[in-house]
Amino acid sequence: MNEHTFKQRLRTMVVFSLFMTGCATMAGRSPVTADQVAQKFFDDVRNSKERDAYELFTQELSQRISLDQFEELIAAFESEWGKIESEETAVMPFHRRAGEPDAVLANVTPEEIRRYIYEVTFENSTVNCDLTLIPEGGRYKIAWMTFWGSNASMTPEIRDKIEGLFQ
Repeated sequence: MNEHTFKQRLRTMVVFSLFMTGCATMAGRSPVTADQVAQKFFDDVRNSKERDAYELFTQELSQRISLDQFEELIAAFESEWGKIESEETAVMPFHRRAGEPDAVLANVTPEEIRRYIYEVTFENSTVNCDLTLIPEGGRYKIAWMTFWGSNASMTPEIRDKIEGLFQ
């Protein structure tokens, strides 16, 4: 093997090693941007990792909604609608929603707030979901969420679970 070929192989191995190290480092990191957090929320719910999805809530929201309530809501969704098959989103400019408490958004500028509107397709239904994310502790967290859909989708059991979260 000549010196030029050796240097090329060595350079390739170094670059590959750095790439793999970077991938491994990123794989263990928590999502930071609003886009990453919103996607991880649905990935976790889809993969029955409700506790991981719940950990994406702001401190304010997790004080309002217990893990048990959140798990019961997801179980009700799956019982009525089946598993999530897909979700499509559009980022919307922030505007305060009815019922969205002022305290959730304290000390956050409107420019920092990210709102995502999802059309979520389950096995047996399609509903809408709204996630509002704000920065907390150096990364984005879910500060507010709402669900809505047709009367056929929003059965009394589902409505009771959703309304029970914010009483």
